Amino acid sequence: EELSAKDSYLALITQLLAEADLDNSGTISWEEFQQTLEDEKMQAFLRSIELDPSEARGLYKLLDVAESDEVPIDEFVTGCFRLKGSGKTLDLASIM
Repeated sequence: EELSAKDSYLALITQLLAEADLDNSGTISWEEFQQTLEDEKMQAFLRSIELDPSEARGLYKLLDVAESDEVPIDEFVTGCFRLKGSGKTLDLASIM
């Protein structure tokens, strides 16, 4: 049951990010990601992985390891699930 919930979250976040990828680059820029934050589904997703939507910039910066302002969608999705329930880790990683 937990796996099917994870699969549905994966499908949802992948779909939301694909729709946000306006230039069809396969990556999400901060500007594109910011626009998805207004979507209730994205806010619900962030809450489901125990992240407050107000922490979205920190999340994005954490996932943008190359500091290119472009995060591949698959890496974004994977990164979100690695951070699930790690709000404190996000805070620590942002400080470092």
